[in-house]
Amino acid sequence: MAGSMPTAPAALLSLVGAVVVVIAAQKKPAAPAPEKPLDRALAEVGLSRETAAFDADDMALYGGGGFRLPWFTAVHNAPMKIPPAARYARSAAVKGATTFAGSYAAAASRTGLDVRRSLLGDPAEGARKRAAEEGALGKAIRALGGETDDATEAAAEKLAPEVREALALVLFAAKDAIAWRDRALDAMGPDVDRNRLYAGAAAPLLGGPGAPTEAMLGAFDFRFFYAGAADLAAAVDAAVEKLRPAAGSSAAFSAATPYGHVVVNGPGNDTVEPSTPLLFLVDLGGNDVYRAGGGNVSAMNPVSILVDLGGDDRYEASDSILATFGSGCLGYAFHLDAAGNDTYAAKRTSQGAGTLGVGVLRDEAGDDTYRVADLGQGAAMFGVGVLVDLAGKDKYECLSYSQGFGYTLGSGALVDLLGDDRYVADDANVSRPSPQTKEHNTSLSQGFGYGVRADYTDGHSWSGGVGLLVDEAGDDDYSCGVFGQGCGYWYGAGFLVDGGAGKDSYTGVWYVQGSGAHFAVGALWDAGGNDTYKASMNMAQGAGHDFSIGFLLDDAGDDVHEAPNLSLGGGNDNGIGIFIDRAGADAYATRGVTLGRGAIGARGSLRERLLCLGVFLDLGGKDRYVVDGKESAFAKDRKTWTQPGTNAKDPSPFEKGVGLDGEYPSTGVEDP
Repeated sequence: MAGSMPTAPAALLSLVGAVVVVIAAQKKPAAPAPEKPLDRALAEVGLSRETAAFDADDMALYGGGGFRLPWFTAVHNAPMKIPPAARYARSAAVKGATTFAGSYAAAASRTGLDVRRSLLGDPAEGARKRAAEEGALGKAIRALGGETDDATEAAAEKLAPEVREALALVLFAAKDAIAWRDRALDAMGPDVDRNRLYAGAAAPLLGGPGAPTEAMLGAFDFRFFYAGAADLAAAVDAAVEKLRPAAGSSAAFSAATPYGHVVVNGPGNDTVEPSTPLLFLVDLGGNDVYRAGGGNVSAMNPVSILVDLGGDDRYEASDSILATFGSGCLGYAFHLDAAGNDTYAAKRTSQGAGTLGVGVLRDEAGDDTYRVADLGQGAAMFGVGVLVDLAGKDKYECLSYSQGFGYTLGSGALVDLLGDDRYVADDANVSRPSPQTKEHNTSLSQGFGYGVRADYTDGHSWSGGVGLLVDEAGDDDYSCGVFGQGCGYWYGAGFLVDGGAGKDSYTGVWYVQGSGAHFAVGALWDAGGNDTYKASMNMAQGAGHDFSIGFLLDDAGDDVHEAPNLSLGGGNDNGIGIFIDRAGADAYATRGVTLGRGAIGARGSLRERLLCLGVFLDLGGKDRYVVDGKESAFAKDRKTWTQPGTNAKDPSPFEKGVGLDGEYPSTGVEDP
């Protein structure tokens, strides 16, 4: 019909209708996402997750020295990255615990200098192939500069084939690893005295001559060095699996190389003295005594591996030996004890330590006791040091610089997977009094990152390393003096992660339990259980001082907190302190700057215009708050509060403190 509109096809009309329905549905307001309690708390003081952080440009004004690790910078620049960083560190440590390659890689990754040698294949493949050839053990010994005669060849033929192949595999890999180490050292120049450098590797902490200089450390090629470590760790893992079936069998073998002896002991009760440098020692069983082993005893002993397959063994280090029992110094050291109730004792640099080296100790079973004075039990300076214990009720004792300790360019980790364990950094016998209080020792242990502060001496500061302690299960007890239990100092980061639902106890004095001092990061994460936290003096349980971040996160359980001044979400002198308890009926007894409060002491400088923050969150359960000996007037169950700074005469808007107690059911690992 003339002038009529064309009729739209039915399909098109249907499509248009569907679009209209979709548009109409889009116009409906979406249901708001549930407000997260951390966002709510920060909004109370005019902040968000992004602004509750230090300004990177402001931090650049303060320097900090050389050797800053990128892992530290990532968490220091963004405090809300600390919980996921702790989760990743825990996951990587636990996942890698059953192999040397995994344990080493998890720790080395935090240096930012590691090399991913396994990305495109098995880094031990070349050594595997050579070890499977006819006469491989003799070839491997000669490749290292050793000599074989008819007696050596005859003894080799008497070994079980898997033992013979395991020895060859490690020796071929050792030759390549030594070449990587030498390339790293050659980068320091021809004038470096390797013997002096070996003797002085730990001198910056333990004293003595020959300490490496800033220029020497800057020249040492850690990437070359870590390439050798990754390859050798993979080869040792492969060799261990070949050796396991031979446990308890009779065998004897010995051969010399310029880098140390290759020895196989049978199932008898053997004693190993420090007189002979060891490149690779395999013990097939028995209750043995070791005065040395699994540690580089000189610059000419760059690889030292100890594998003990059974027995209740005693590892009692001779004081004359610098590195023992999974401790690398100017080289690589790996130590495996596969079974038995063992005891370990040493004065220094032992039980999983790296001093300009890589050292890993793994004990797979038994109720074990570990004792070291300094630099042990997962400790590193200019390298990587790891102690892994897979099972048993274990006791760890030290004085200082231990139990997950990282010094400059170091990543140290102590990882314990099963059992009710006890961690003690001696504070009963005061032999190293702290500057904070002469009545207590300086512990610097149990997840501690430590750097060199020299802004008031020669100006040559060194940024700190990363220390990690992970205990995955059991009712555990932690005790220390000053500085420990997830703590950092001078651009260092220290994390303590208790991953189980056990009933745990934490006891310390000052700068403990998720705290930091002077541009550092300290964090404690307890994943569950009815726990007790006690700190007696200052800076604890989520407290940051002087541009540091202190973070305590407790996931669940009815917990008891005895906390001092500057605690439970306390920020001091432009520090950030964060405390979060996700669930449980908790009790808090505290005093001073606490429960979500920030205090800037300095006035008349840039500091008074830079953030100081304290955040306290308790997200479930019926809780009780006692402040200065009486029921709190401001912190209460099901309440939100803010607190001003401590200078009432000259308040600063940059001092921010907030606390929140409410019921916010947790669904697991999400951010609060």
